Amino acid sequence: MESCIAEVRRLGERAGSRNAAVLAFVMEGWVSVERLTAHESTPRMLQALGIVPELAPDGGGWLALYPGQPAAVRRAFLPRLEQMLATLPPDAEWTSALCWSAMSLIEGDEPDEAPYATVIYRYLLPHAHRFAIDGIAVGSHGSTERFLGGLAEMMGDLDRADEHFAAALEANLRGGGPLVVAHTRAAWANLLDRRGAPGDAERAGELRAQAVADYRAMGLTARADHTAGRAEGHPVRRVPSTARWVREGDFWRISYVGREATVKHGKGMTDLAVLLSRPGQEVHVLDLLAPGVTTPAGDLGDVVDDQARAAYRHRLEELDRLVDEAAADADDLAVSRLSEERDQLVAALASAYGIGGRVRRAGNPAERARTTVTSRLRDAIDRVAAAHEELGRHLRVSVRTGTYCSYAPEHDVPWEL
Repeated sequence: MESCIAEVRRLGERAGSRNAAVLAFVMEGWVSVERLTAHESTPRMLQALGIVPELAPDGGGWLALYPGQPAAVRRAFLPRLEQMLATLPPDAEWTSALCWSAMSLIEGDEPDEAPYATVIYRYLLPHAHRFAIDGIAVGSHGSTERFLGGLAEMMGDLDRADEHFAAALEANLRGGGPLVVAHTRAAWANLLDRRGAPGDAERAGELRAQAVADYRAMGLTARADHTAGRAEGHPVRRVPSTARWVREGDFWRISYVGREATVKHGKGMTDLAVLLSRPGQEVHVLDLLAPGVTTPAGDLGDVVDDQARAAYRHRLEELDRLVDEAAADADDLAVSRLSEERDQLVAALASAYGIGGRVRRAGNPAERARTTVTSRLRDAIDRVAAAHEELGRHLRVSVRTGTYCSYAPEHDVPWEL
C-alpha cells in the first residue's frame, strides 16, 4: 500500500480522477494507523477535506473519532455520537466507520467513555458475522468481532470480550489476513492479562509472542515494540467508575459504566439493593419479603387434589383424540378451538405444579413469597432497563430468582449502596 500511494496520485492526476485522490488520502491514513503515526497524518486529512470533500460526506464530523485525533477532539464529539449513528446511512462505509470509531475509543482507554462504547457496540453487534472493508477495498479491518471484543472489554464485560476475540481470531485466520490476525492476538492477550482467570496468563503470553513475531515479520517495528512492551507491567484498563444504587426519597439514583439515571422507588428496588450487597450469595425470598421474620409452618394443601388431577388427565386425553379426529376431517375451525382449550388446560396444570412435577402447595408461605418477590424483581429490572439499558441488561443476566435469589455478576462491579 505504501509503495502504491505515489503511483495512485500520479495516475489520478493524469486521468483527472477525484476518486483516485480520495483513494490516495485513505491509503495514507491506513499506513499511518498501522505504523502508529496517525497523529501525523490526521491533520493532513483534515486539510484535504477542502479539496476532496468526498473523504467525509458528513462534513468531517466522523473524523473526530478517527485514530490519531487529540483526546479533546474526540471527547467534544462523543455527545453527538448517538445522533450521528442514527442518521448515518448504512451504506458501504457503515461497518468501517463503526470500526474506526471503536478503535478510537479503545485506544483512548478512558473509563468515563464506556457509555459510548456501549452505543457503538449496540450498532456493530448485528454485523458480528461480517468483515469490515474500507472504501473500494483499500483496506480491511478484518472480522468485526475484534472490535466488539475491545468494546465489551471497555464496558467491563470481560467474559463476553473473550468470546468475541476467540471468534475474531478464528474468522481472521480463515480469512487469511496476517495483519488483522496479529492485531487480534495482541488485543486478546491484553484482555486475558486484565481478566486474570486460571490459564489466562499463559495464553496471553503465547498470543502476545506470536503477535510480536508477526509484526516484526511485516516490518511493523513500532507495533512490535509497543506490543512487546505490554509484556512488562501489563497496563490494565481500569474498571468503569464505581456503580451506584442509592435511594433518595421516592427515587433511586443509579449509575453504571459512567452513566447515571433515576428510577422511582418500589419494593423490587430494595430487593435488588439487598442482592447487590451480597454478590454470589443466595438470599431466601422470605428474607427479602420480611427480613427477620420466622418462617411459619404448614400450608393449605395441594393446589390440585387427586380427584381434580384425574379429571384433568381424562379431559386432556379426550382433547387429544378430538383434535386428531378434527384434523382427519380437515375441520380447521374445530382443530383451532380444541387446541386452544388444550393449551389453556396445559397452562393451568403447569402453574399448579412445581419443579420436577411436584404439586404446588396452596398457602405455602415460601411459595407465596417466591411468587411475590419474583414479580417485583422483574418489574424493578424492567424499570431500570427503561432508564438505563446497559444496567438493565447486566441485571437480567446476573439476577437469579426462585426460592433463593442471588446476584451473580458476569464481572466484578464495585457497588456503592
